[in-house]
Amino acid sequence: MTLVFESGRPRALPSFSLAAVDAVTIGRAASPAPLADAGREDDRRLSVQVQDSRVSQIHCHLKYERDSWMLEDSSSTNGTQVNGAEIDRAELRHGDLVEVGRSFFLFRTDTPYVGGQPRSAQPPVGVATNNPGLAARFDRLTSLASSRLPVLVRGETGTGKELVAKAVHQLSRRTGALRAVNCGAVPRSLIESEFFGYRKGAFSGATEDRPGLVRSADKGTLFLDEIGDLPADGQAALLRVLQEGEVLPVGGVSPVPVDVRVVAATHRDLFAMAEQGNFRSDLLARLTGFVLVLPPLRDRLEDLGRLALHLVERHAGDGARLVEFSPRVIREMFSHQWHANIRELERVLSAALIFAGGGRIEWEHMEEALRADVPSSSPTPVHSAVPADRAGEIRSVERARILETLAATAGNQSEAARRLGISRGTLVSRIARYGIPRPRRPLTDSDR
Repeated sequence: MTLVFESGRPRALPSFSLAAVDAVTIGRAASPAPLADAGREDDRRLSVQVQDSRVSQIHCHLKYERDSWMLEDSSSTNGTQVNGAEIDRAELRHGDLVEVGRSFFLFRTDTPYVGGQPRSAQPPVGVATNNPGLAARFDRLTSLASSRLPVLVRGETGTGKELVAKAVHQLSRRTGALRAVNCGAVPRSLIESEFFGYRKGAFSGATEDRPGLVRSADKGTLFLDEIGDLPADGQAALLRVLQEGEVLPVGGVSPVPVDVRVVAATHRDLFAMAEQGNFRSDLLARLTGFVLVLPPLRDRLEDLGRLALHLVERHAGDGARLVEFSPRVIREMFSHQWHANIRELERVLSAALIFAGGGRIEWEHMEEALRADVPSSSPTPVHSAVPADRAGEIRSVERARILETLAATAGNQSEAARRLGISRGTLVSRIARYGIPRPRRPLTDSDR
């Protein structure tokens, strides 16, 4: 089991296993502690204590009976729920969400015991997980992080591939910088100058030497995002760098040696592309020292707490400690499909933090963003000529786009209108039309 939210706050805690025990008691911690405690009472029993004032001293019991785990409420003051329904006694199934007070556990039947680690011992968020299968792959990736072995990360859009690249670079202890490049965003005509740099006077406008992306990552890590979108001539140029360990700047006469560690990422099947002749097989061989496949967020919900905590800390800063989630919001987060994965989670949370003013996040703060789940990662323009029968669908997309832009501009309507390409008056009108909550003023240091 994994404690994912404790007293309404997201947690990045290790899981505890039920494999070697027959019974578990869940109750309130007797005194404040840095982390929730999971300790054995004896050889076959486990005591789990949470810091939650709405949890009874002995709240509920888990017992292994006839090849299944039974959850039984212990006449607690506030009751025990499974998947949002109050229970006295229920059989737990893989993936069930157990709610005690304002704390939530995700039940798995296959979680290894890794409990008791202090927060400082946790790996970087990009390679931290409570998903058993993914944990094994992350362990292997962590063990080779200090090597020069190239890494290829595959997964749906928004699954955290750049977080993995940042974690690998951090764990590698390489002295150079991490440089990221979106391979699909570099114009074909500028690939060599952007990647390999140029000498002063190499072409019109080249008024100074530029090192390029590869050399700027010397002794560091080069993150090649969406490598499957790199054109064929760019693939050939990159292959030469990986083979020779040197680059030739545009306008240069002598190659410059470079020492870079490459982490590439894609949502495409590069192996199928190589078989079809759409991606160089020799380059693919150079990129696949270690291949990591990231599952979608909906398949690793035991990590929802740690990911939410990371994103809240990123967007709320020092105010992160004040942020908590209402029980309904947490239930909705666990039942949501998250089509755009961690990227969507970040969009939803950043908007909710603005509307909540940095305090408790209620359903009204998250409802608009959570329901505006658009599977495509491409933003839809606010102005679109659409058939009448799709008007409702487009209105939903438009609301999501406005909400996302307001979140990105910290509620600044003038800036949001500029980014959307509409007047401020039009934006105000559409905010009113769609019933979008007025953002509360973000907390300042003087408020805390």
